[in-house]
Amino acid sequence: MAKTTRRSTPRVKTGCRTCRVRRVKCDEAKPSCLKCTQTGRKCDGYAPPTRAGQSPNSARSSPGLLELTAYSIPFRMPGSQRDRQLLHYFCVRGSAELSGFVNNDFWSRTALLASQNETIVRQSLIALSSLHLDLSRAPGSGPGTDVVGSETLAQYGKALRSLQTRINRPDETPEARFETSKAALICCALFHCFESAMGESEAAMRHLSNGLHLLAEHDKHQTIEDEHMPSLRDLFGRLDLQATFYDDGRTPALDMVSHVERNTGLFACPMGTFFTLCEAQKHLNRLQNWLLHLITDNLQYHNRPAHCVPQSALAEKAQLVTEFEHWARRYDNFISGSSEFGLSGTVRGGRDRAVRTLWVHHAMSEMLLASKIPDDPEVFGTVPNQRALLLVRQCESILLPQTGADSTASPSSPSSGTSTSVPSRSLSSETGVIVALFLLAMKCADEQVIEEATDLLVASQRREGLYDAVTMATLVQQLKRVRNRRKQGLEEVGLGFGGEIPLEDWVEDLIEKNPGGAGDLASLVGELPVRCLGERT
Repeated sequence: MAKTTRRSTPRVKTGCRTCRVRRVKCDEAKPSCLKCTQTGRKCDGYAPPTRAGQSPNSARSSPGLLELTAYSIPFRMPGSQRDRQLLHYFCVRGSAELSGFVNNDFWSRTALLASQNETIVRQSLIALSSLHLDLSRAPGSGPGTDVVGSETLAQYGKALRSLQTRINRPDETPEARFETSKAALICCALFHCFESAMGESEAAMRHLSNGLHLLAEHDKHQTIEDEHMPSLRDLFGRLDLQATFYDDGRTPALDMVSHVERNTGLFACPMGTFFTLCEAQKHLNRLQNWLLHLITDNLQYHNRPAHCVPQSALAEKAQLVTEFEHWARRYDNFISGSSEFGLSGTVRGGRDRAVRTLWVHHAMSEMLLASKIPDDPEVFGTVPNQRALLLVRQCESILLPQTGADSTASPSSPSSGTSTSVPSRSLSSETGVIVALFLLAMKCADEQVIEEATDLLVASQRREGLYDAVTMATLVQQLKRVRNRRKQGLEEVGLGFGGEIPLEDWVEDLIEKNPGGAGDLASLVGELPVRCLGERT
């Protein structure tokens, strides 16, 4: 039988982004191709046409990248010039932004060093760097694929296929199995960050679940460790927390505090100190993990009177309250003695924002704990709510530059200086202050807190992992319109209220119908008209 050969015709490069990544022929239907929609896939649309004589890559290349003649890469790196440019971009900008306000080893060392010897990690890191460059350069705000170049999507598809090939390849030695496991863990984290940045929360959650499963299997079967595994565990611990805050029906997959520690506490010496910000963050993450487990373990007592809550739950809450107090005392000791650890007695710039960010995480966690088991509506329902307002102002001092404010002020006493400029759009994979601002806007009854928190979300032009600030602000604004409509309807029939009610209580029925958390609720509000949402069922 004669062998058939492909006709010598040019490959079509005008298909939708999804079909091009899948390497299948696109029917090029508009606005979405039928090959995607009929198979249940999301069509990511078409790249904008380029001018005659201009390649797609040159149309989207950053002048800064094209002008590079030297690379800030700490070792020789294989690959094309474009690959080295994107890795340079990761070193000089991407890693710092992705790590958020508190630097950590995964973004500064682990991922980059692994990319030196692991092709799949290098491909994944290049794809994420390319995406970060696309999104940071794009006008406007909010998630979406309309600003993402086809080169970025192709690189991501290549990384996904390479990881699958590597996993399917049998490893002959324990050392080889460990290296494959570690590379897969890093890729799962990078893929989660990629999908989060694209606004694809479901895909991001799947990659996180895969990574958490791999981590559990590694800890169960592997006896080999290296210097990078602790940073990987810490990263997945933080991503697990972020996913649970995003989906409040989710229980953290990791148990970062043992049952014994939940009874006896974590700090043997509460009057001690931390030695680094990363150590303080790690201890705080463990307390937050404990907090979320405590809340989810006792959901059946929500809206129940105090006498219905078991004494064991009340005792554990009291223990956790004490642990948060111990953390704050140790953190104060760390800051007051900071000259010993390189902070030179005053905290400025990036270190200042890192210090304040951990204070925000601590304060928000304390408020959540105080409001639960049993429910205490006064924590968020007080009007005016000075505690919540100070927390919003703390977030402002982190997000926006200040004038006339003392940058060396104590983190526990934030200044409400006026902002002089709005930062450019930024993309982080770590939890910063967007979660706190969104929770304050949803949970507080104080209208000033809601307004200032929402304004900050809009002004920040920031994405932190699963949370996009502008999307969250839009959600709050639309839910406020639902609240106003419902409030007006009740007043028209003579049913008024003696005080202010938190926004989440006005839309509790919508929240209950969407157990996927903020992401699903944002999707619902974005699809349905306010008139429909305003009708009680």
